[in-house]
Amino acid sequence: MNKGQTAEDAVDVYSEPDHECLYDNRHVYAYRVRIAPGQQTLWHRHTEDTIYFSLASGRGHEELIDVPTKVTELPCGGIFSRLHKNQPLVHRVSNVGERDFNLIGAEARASAATSPPNLPLNAILETARFVVYEISSFFELTNGERVTGLLVSTVNQKSPALNVGESRWLQDSAAVGLARGFQGFLAVWR
Repeated sequence: MNKGQTAEDAVDVYSEPDHECLYDNRHVYAYRVRIAPGQQTLWHRHTEDTIYFSLASGRGHEELIDVPTKVTELPCGGIFSRLHKNQPLVHRVSNVGERDFNLIGAEARASAATSPPNLPLNAILETARFVVYEISSFFELTNGERVTGLLVSTVNQKSPALNVGESRWLQDSAAVGLARGFQGFLAVWR
């Protein structure tokens, strides 16, 4: 039998075929999840705190070990976080919607800053590992501040900037140039 067919022989998130690696460094393991309608992932294991960015509206049927299954509605542009470091998760996800299930997941492997930068943006989600800001324009850090985090676009920019669903890992950046009309999120590692 192939691995991942049952919860008992779950694969690591890094080996799940529907999880395409985007970034893999000491701070982050980021991946894109694409599941076609009617398809499902293998049983797989998450062991690091993770932030998720929904890139399209979708309906996911999540199976957990010894827990009743549930259907989750994900709005386009939604974000959520799961703290897997202290509570590892083994699950399988099926797309029960009519469109591709499309999101980006990003694990917090190591802290990237001793204190969060003082960004001129509103934080929309804060956890022990992440602060997520909704952004729509160029921003610049002050007083020598630098930011390490993940920038994710939620609207097609039609410019050299990021298109919908694209992301950029920022490593110790002092400024971020974004095209006019940019909409998306910046997740900063704590």
